[in-house]
Amino acid sequence: MKDALKLAKAVESYGKPVREEAIIPPTAFATPKDSNRAGEVAMVLRQDDGSIWLHTKEFYPEGVYRIPTGKIEDGETLVEALWRELGEETNLEVDDPKFLAVIHYTIDGKEIPFVSYVFLFTVTGGTVSPIPEEQITDWVAVPVERLSDVSWELNSLSEDWLGWGWFRSVLHRIVHKLITSP
Repeated sequence: MKDALKLAKAVESYGKPVREEAIIPPTAFATPKDSNRAGEVAMVLRQDDGSIWLHTKEFYPEGVYRIPTGKIEDGETLVEALWRELGEETNLEVDDPKFLAVIHYTIDGKEIPFVSYVFLFTVTGGTVSPIPEEQITDWVAVPVERLSDVSWELNSLSEDWLGWGWFRSVLHRIVHKLITSP
């Protein structure tokens, strides 16, 4: 019931999201299926030219960039988590938030208790820069059409990163589909 109320407040504020289902392999990144994390917020940061900001962190494989996400803390509403994470991970000013999607994950035919809540923002100001406290080392803006390539690149990481890459690729594939579909 509490989760439904958190979701209802976000829907009331930012619109009704699309529900997406993603099947990921049992070898996928451990956090969603094995931790006490119930979910994350994903921040799709769109520039005026339509490009999307991606970041990399110091521990990612070289050359890997992705849409920023952040944990929903215990006792925190979805909206509170969204704005906290946006402040922690970016130096950007944003406007026009839209609740784009809710992604549910399935492993071996069972839905896991982890959800990605995806929000689309229009960047109105500020600059991206490394944020050491968040281990963010760089940013790159890519055309939205390139998100499908980013998804493919995440799916193609080395064996040590393959499960993480599979899990992280889902968000990019879904965002690409939702933003580029008429």
